[in-house]
Amino acid sequence: MAFIRSILSKGKLTTDSSGNIYNPSSGEIGLVHNIVLFNGNTSAENIVISLNDGTNDYVLFKIGLSADDTYILDFGGEGMVIPYGYTLKGYTTIADTVNYVIFGTKEI
Repeated sequence: MAFIRSILSKGKLTTDSSGNIYNPSSGEIGLVHNIVLFNGNTSAENIVISLNDGTNDYVLFKIGLSADDTYILDFGGEGMVIPYGYTLKGYTTIADTVNYVIFGTKEI
């Protein structure tokens, strides 16, 4: 078993509730330490982050983020565990206005 610290995922949120923002590769477990969100829009954005187990979505966070503001979700300890087969999803009010970066560790 090896642990590799890395940027697990990055991109821009869409308006699609099925928008995948992170899913571990086969044989990996993701340990999410931080999710950084930045709203580059000129108006507030509503952001939803959920966890999908392959069948159901479970909303974890609903965040109202002001224009030009940053929000950091910080997970202490080993982090939020995302096993293979699970997916973090995220979406927002207006597509391509909210950047995200997910920092963590891959357990392989």
